[in-house]
Amino acid sequence: MRYLRTATALLVLCGVSLATGGCGSAPRNGAVPRPTAETTAAATSTLPPETTTTTLTPLPDTTGTDFSVVVRNLDLLLNLAYERVDLSLLDLIYTPDAENRKTAEEQLRYLLANGWHYDGADRSKVTDITAQTPLGGVAIVDLTSSKGPQVVKDAGGQVVKTGEGWTPRRERYGLFRGVDGRWRIRDSSLLGPA
Repeated sequence: MRYLRTATALLVLCGVSLATGGCGSAPRNGAVPRPTAETTAAATSTLPPETTTTTLTPLPDTTGTDFSVVVRNLDLLLNLAYERVDLSLLDLIYTPDAENRKTAEEQLRYLLANGWHYDGADRSKVTDITAQTPLGGVAIVDLTSSKGPQVVKDAGGQVVKTGEGWTPRRERYGLFRGVDGRWRIRDSSLLGPA
């Protein structure tokens, strides 16, 4: 019965996430405009697939069952992906079919095409993390997230875009455990203000 409730909750979460386009912790409020087909194609065609800057050793741990640690480390990886403009970090954050992953890939390719990056001065913050008991490789996690103003800079350090960030709000993540033991975000939905 417990499995059925968890599976039903996950299906509802997946449906809500797909219907709303997901929320996640990717940059919001226009700091990086949504890329057009032309800018995405340009970024894809001019960057070799081996272009990454991943140098994290050791990687933040997302393998345990302490979801306060897991979610904070997923959030850290996501912040680093935008600061370093590193598409390879998305493999550690999202499942391959996560809707937010597609959005993050588009945004990172747009940043790469323009030689921009997030400055990292005001990273997002996650608090009040609660998780249902994971069932197999699935966990539902509720959290509060917030972020101050976002700043995008060019390679020379000049500010090229700014965004508002967001006030504290409640979110729900559907996490899936990969064969490597790492938890990744599959779905996310906005629950409302904190």
